[in-house]
Amino acid sequence: MEDAERERLEARLDAVTLAGNAEQVRDEIAEPRRFADSARAIEHAGNEAKPARLRDIMRSEGFFYRPDQRLLLFTEFKDALDYLMDRLKARGFGVGCIHGGEPR
Repeated sequence: MEDAERERLEARLDAVTLAGNAEQVRDEIAEPRRFADSARAIEHAGNEAKPARLRDIMRSEGFFYRPDQRLLLFTEFKDALDYLMDRLKARGFGVGCIHGGEPR
């Protein structure tokens, strides 16, 4: 590699990392990976928080003991509604749905 090309490449690398050796570079790479793993864990926990909260409400209101009760559930996003309905269906509940995209 010619000197000018090497200097250009070194300048670009200096702008990307402050690491002085390979171990520091590995540490810099590991940090975003840990962040991504944490983000995935939070995302997964968030999905499970909705059905857990719904289950708590249903339990406190007696839905598991009085099958004649009906539940009216409002969500901001249709994806959340679909997700909760799928979870309820999987647990043997009969569910119906009316959402904002359907005609009256």
